[in-house]
Amino acid sequence: MSPRGTIEREVKLGGRPGFSMPSLDEVVAGAQVRNHPALDLDATYFDTPDLRLVREGISLRRRTGEGETIWTLKLPAGPSAVALQRREFDVVDDSSDIPEELAALVTGWVRTAPLGAVIDILSHRERRTLVDPSGTELAEIDDDHVSVREGGSIVATFREIEVELGEGGSDELLRRVTSVLVDAGAGSPDPMPKVNRALGPRASVPSDLSVSALRRDASIADVLASALRAAVAEIIVNDPVIRLDADPSGVHRARWAIRRMRADLRSFARFVESPGIEQIRSELRWLADELGTLRRADVLVDRVTSATSTMSASDSAVAQGLVDRARRERADARAAALTAISTRR
Repeated sequence: MSPRGTIEREVKLGGRPGFSMPSLDEVVAGAQVRNHPALDLDATYFDTPDLRLVREGISLRRRTGEGETIWTLKLPAGPSAVALQRREFDVVDDSSDIPEELAALVTGWVRTAPLGAVIDILSHRERRTLVDPSGTELAEIDDDHVSVREGGSIVATFREIEVELGEGGSDELLRRVTSVLVDAGAGSPDPMPKVNRALGPRASVPSDLSVSALRRDASIADVLASALRAAVAEIIVNDPVIRLDADPSGVHRARWAIRRMRADLRSFARFVESPGIEQIRSELRWLADELGTLRRADVLVDRVTSATSTMSASDSAVAQGLVDRARRERADARAAALTAISTRR
């Protein structure tokens, strides 16, 4: 079973030399700051040798120092004008092996490359939480003194201030706290995650799937490569969406990208000296068909459920058998789709 993620929304700031944490008691009327015991965290980050995950803004780590050993996967969760926004998945597991449920969610990016430890990050964390009069947590403010360990030696150190929204937090609160910290001498907001900073320039190499704007003098090869890269990226981004079964539109978007690829390969076939194009189009047709069964099942469940919602109680009871049948067929279709996208093929 796949883990259910939560949305993490935080602002990161540099901790300049001499910076002292200011009072935050007056950021929100009635709010109070609670200090917590410091933590010494030891996080090992995992990636492919060419850093396919961090180059996509994804991190996968195993961390100790806060009670149980926790594996955490963070995926980009869409743009935000205020915060670094990521979807976070946690698995409590003391093993040194990556939990299968987290490894599955990065299959699209990793593909057949091996996953292994790439960097260790040690953080001495001083923690504070901002709570409202009812005790609801508005934000956590962490002051991290970070050491980067590679090959058993400390190779870099830096300081980072993190402000993460809590259950009762808001964008406005995040702006206020960030403003107070910057005015007190913290660095400007920087969305770069710790692991990217620790790994240095190699973590900033553009993704293989990044799509640049085409120039006016672009060649046919440039146009085709750009179109295929955009479609492949769309399929990969929606791979974890399909696995998590949280948004049926993920299947629709992936199928749209597959159809787009097949159409582009057909349209540009005469310009490409490759005997394998038809084989690729055939494989794409197979994948589209596998996902198509699930897409049709989603539509059927939605329509049957909607139809029964307007029926009388007696008619609805009779129709419930159709709803149950549609859901069983949908469960079978999803199992088949998961099998398909998890194979080497």
